Amino acid sequence: MKMTLLAKSLTLPPRATFRSAIEKLNATRLGTLLVTEKNGKLSGIITDRDVRKAILDRKSLRTPVAQIMNGSFAACLTTESKRKVKSKLKKLVRLQMPIVDKAGKLVDVVFMLESFYGKKIVP
Repeated sequence: MKMTLLAKSLTLPPRATFRSAIEKLNATRLGTLLVTEKNGKLSGIITDRDVRKAILDRKSLRTPVAQIMNGSFAACLTTESKRKVKSKLKKLVRLQMPIVDKAGKLVDVVFMLESFYGKKIVP
């Protein structure tokens, strides 16, 4: 399954620098980035919270995002219904939910704003 344009616009590789993550977070203005391996597998998420934590931990701007990202993330499978995704967002109190295929490859990302309030998220 092909990755959506929105998901693709929010990805960066694990070797990307902390600085590039901050720049991309600032440019996308959605507060979330998705860290993917070369094969497209989702390996972590970076949010504004992770950035604040890294700053407080005095991480260098050259630090790879693999050392800053949250590797313990919730995700939904492409086979799950929109209703189930929405339910998971609400239950876990998440602002976003990555959608992955059976192999763990990123396909899409759903945002609470879009799911609950109908606000269209564009890359």
